[in-house]
This record gives sequence, structure tokens and C-alpha cells, in this order.
Amino acid sequence: TLDGQGHTICNLNSAFIEKLGENSILKNITFKQVDLKEKFGLFYENNGKIQSISVKNVNVKNMNIEDIYKCGVIVKENYGKVEDCTVRDADINTDLKVVAITGVNEDGSIIDCSVSNADIKGSSAGVGGVCGESESGIIKSCTVKNSDLLGNNAIGGILGLSRSGDVRDCSVKD
Repeated sequence: TLDGQGHTICNLNSAFIEKLGENSILKNITFKQVDLKEKFGLFYENNGKIQSISVKNVNVKNMNIEDIYKCGVIVKENYGKVEDCTVRDADINTDLKVVAITGVNEDGSIIDCSVSNADIKGSSAGVGGVCGESESGIIKSCTVKNSDLLGNNAIGGILGLSRSGDVRDCSVKD
């Protein structure tokens, strides 16, 4: 378990942790002034639990990496749990499948997460506020507020593209 105890990490421009293992827990950290240009998000793969992570003032621009077609500001691929996480004041514009929280949810859970004041633009199918593509799993009690999303197809306030899984008690507000 890595408990950030509410501390803030500033001016990050690459992934924080590439892979979070099955029994791992990362919680209570704020990231500010995040500028991602060469990576997929703060975490590449989550198999554990990411809890109470806040990301403020995010800039994701011109991210076009060979063999990487999806990007989540917090996590690219979720197989575990993402709970009570927020992304605020984000400017995301890439040629990828993009979202503020999780790129792809693969049998994981995304619960009580929120996105606010985000401008999200992607040219690949699967542009969403919370999740770009859901293969399975659950997205529950998530909110997207005051955010604009733009893409070519499969665009949604909460979820861009759903192959299977469950979305419950979520809302999109101006």
C-alpha cells in the first residue's frame, strides 16, 4: 500500500507507476500541473486498487505513440478498482481513444469518480468522460460536469464505447 496521506505531486510529465499489481493499493495523492506528451497516463495498468486520486490542471497534447491507441489520464487499462478519483481542469487533445479517468475497463470497477471542466478531443472511436471503452466490469456513481467531448464516433459523457459491462447511477451535467 502506498498512502500519499494527501500530499501533492506537481509538474509530472510521464507515468507515475507503470503497473499496479493485484494486491497493491495506491491512495490519497493529488497530482497538479500534469503535462503528458509521451505516455499513456499516470498508470499504464491497474490490477489493484487506485483510490482517492485527484488530478488537477492536466494537459495531454499530441500524444501519438506507436502501438498505443488509448489513453486515460489516471489509468490506461483497468483490471482492478478505481474509486473516488477526480480529474479537474483538463485539456486533452490527441489522435487516440481518450478519456479523463480510464482508457479501457477490462472486468474492473470504476466507482464514485468525477470529471469537471474538461475539454476532451480524440480522433479514435471511444471518447468518454470517465471511460473510453468498456470490455466488461462496472462503472457506477460517476459524474461528468462542465465538460466538452469531441471525437469521430463512439462518444459518450460517461462511456464512449461499450462491448459489455454495466453502467449505473452516473450523470452528465452542464
